[in-house]
Amino acid sequence: MAEGRSTLTSACGAGDTSIVVAAATGAAARGFAIIDGEVMIIGAAYVSGLTVPVIRGQGGTYAYAHPVTASVVFASGSDIAAQSAQTDAQFLIAGRGRPVTSYSADGA
Repeated sequence: MAEGRSTLTSACGAGDTSIVVAAATGAAARGFAIIDGEVMIIGAAYVSGLTVPVIRGQGGTYAYAHPVTASVVFASGSDIAAQSAQTDAQFLIAGRGRPVTSYSADGA
């Protein structure tokens, strides 16, 4: 399945278990929704509609509030795996970098 893109039509609180989107093209049960770096799994019972049930804070990301009109990307597991394989290992899935420190024999 190819990626689909949309926007939130309603703000989303950190504890919300569903998101409301302008278009759900590309959304599928057990697929992923990504908003501002937060990865969410789409609920297994989702069939269609603009209210999408989600399980928040997946893949090492945290559930936090998102404003109305925030960008939403829908992706399948294979889309996520392909993207992860191309990502530099020093960056987490949430897009936050982790410092890489190395020491020489003199600086240890």
